[in-house]
Amino acid sequence: MFRLRLKFLLCFWQMLLISLLVNSLTAQDLTLRVGQESHRIEGAMRDGQSYLRLRDLAAVLELSTNETSNQIEVFGARGRLSLFDGRPLVHLGDQYILLTAPAWRQGQGNWYVPLDFLEKVLPGILNSRLTKEGDGIYRVEGIGRNRVRVE
Repeated sequence: MFRLRLKFLLCFWQMLLISLLVNSLTAQDLTLRVGQESHRIEGAMRDGQSYLRLRDLAAVLELSTNETSNQIEVFGARGRLSLFDGRPLVHLGDQYILLTAPAWRQGQGNWYVPLDFLEKVLPGILNSRLTKEGDGIYRVEGIGRNRVRVE
């Protein structure tokens, strides 16, 4: 009886450990909530880092892009930024922003950015506010304008 319980506990701990390892090696997906709609963006893994496909982000956030050989420019309502293949630096206006991992591309038009791109870089070109609601969930809200009424 004792051996049966011991085997069960060992098997349970092994399954738990395997589950934790698999979850740590899988990419983190992202959910963007815009109004009443939710958009799921699949994550990708590279060198132990989670990435998001820039094309998917651009489609949801209504951004446009212009790609050259090793660089892509992303245009938003408040400006533009430049990403370079294999480099963690993003050129935004007159400043450079360091990401935790480099942006990279896989073929024509298929660029990937690390998760911190959302909070460090995107607010600089969006005319919206990104609010984190949970793990991998962000709400996109229009920035309210102060209205002045003159009589």
